[in-house]
Amino acid sequence: MVNSSAAQRFWPGEDPLGKQISFDDTRMLTIVGIIGAVRQRSLGVAPQPEIFLDYLQPGPDWPWLVLVVKTESEPAKLAGTLKAVAQSVDRDVPVLEVRTMDEVLSSSLAEAGVYALLLSLFASVALALAAVGLYGIVLVFRFSLCRHFIRSAVLPADSLEPRDGLGTSRPGIQ
Repeated sequence: MVNSSAAQRFWPGEDPLGKQISFDDTRMLTIVGIIGAVRQRSLGVAPQPEIFLDYLQPGPDWPWLVLVVKTESEPAKLAGTLKAVAQSVDRDVPVLEVRTMDEVLSSSLAEAGVYALLLSLFASVALALAAVGLYGIVLVFRFSLCRHFIRSAVLPADSLEPRDGLGTSRPGIQ
């Protein structure tokens, strides 16, 4: 069986059912079904072409094997049983890790969560800097406006006459 990504990539516009493929040029494998594409690495990575073989069918030596089990009970409680069953089938197959689908999904989303957190942090810093800058601009504008207002409206320069210390006007003194 192949997934739909493999069917589209290797046989575009054709029906791959009945086609044959070979991994080692010694034995041909016939495609008997097409299944939907699954995102294996991450939700952000497009589904890759994949081939699915029956465990009992001899195939190429794979460097790894993934077993997916659907259960009605608590998945974490079955980890020990799954390891024991796998070891009873083939002692040479190591069971490296047993994870629930929730763990797989959360690890896939963890990278996006870190990026979202960093983006929020930098956006907050940018907002704070913008607020401080805007406050500074308003403050400078306010003080320059007050200074201009005091000079032009409150104390017009051409209406002032020089005065002595007693408050009396003294014409001609500059």
